[in-house]
Amino acid sequence: FPQLEDRERLQILALVPGTNANEPVLANSDPLVITVERPPVVSTSVGATTVSPTNGLNTLLVNLPILGVVFFGATNILLFRAVRKARIRRLIERPDNHELSPELMSITVYRGGVPQHFTLTKKTVTVGRTSANDINLGEDPNISRKHGVIMWRRRQWYYSNRKGSLSTRINGRRYHGYIFYRLEPMTELQVGSATMVFHSNAQQNISDFIKTDL
Repeated sequence: FPQLEDRERLQILALVPGTNANEPVLANSDPLVITVERPPVVSTSVGATTVSPTNGLNTLLVNLPILGVVFFGATNILLFRAVRKARIRRLIERPDNHELSPELMSITVYRGGVPQHFTLTKKTVTVGRTSANDINLGEDPNISRKHGVIMWRRRQWYYSNRKGSLSTRINGRRYHGYIFYRLEPMTELQVGSATMVFHSNAQQNISDFIKTDL
C-alpha cells in the first residue's frame, strides 16, 4: 500500500455474502487492525562507499510476499471462524426435520449432590440460570441466564454454548464459545457449580459414573 502514510491503520473485515443481493450477509468476522510502519531510512558513509537509502526499500520489496501470506492467512482464519460461528448459531435456531430417536436420552443435573432427572423429549433443550430455560441450573453467578443448549441435530445429540463469551467444561476439558460437541452416553458437562450427565433414559442410577467431585 504505497499510498499510505506512516502509522496509518487498516481495518480488515471478512464477510460471507447472502445467496442474493437482497439477503443479509451470512456472517462477518471481527475486525483485524494493522498499523503501517515505514522502515527507517539509513544513509551512512564508509570510506568512499555510501549505503543507499534504497536498500531499505529493496528489503521491503523482498518481504512483501511474506506480508501477503500473513495478511491472507489472517483473513482466512477470521473468515473460517465467522462462517463456523454462523453455522452453529443457525443450527441452534433452526431444528432439522429428523425425528427424535425412539431411544430416549436424559440429562441428570447434580446441584449440591442432589440429582434431578430430565428426559429429553424436545429437539432443543435450553439450560441456564433462570426458570425460563428448560433446565434451570440454579442461581449461580458463574452460570449465564442463557448459557447452553442441548439439541437433536443430524440424528445425534449435541451441546453448544449460546454465546461466544461463555464456556463449559466437558469431560474435564473447557470449551469456549460456540461449539458443536457430540454427546455420547455418560458425557459429563460442568457449568458453574452444576454438573450435568447425558445418559440413556433407562439408566437412572449413574452416581458411580460421575467423574467430577461434587
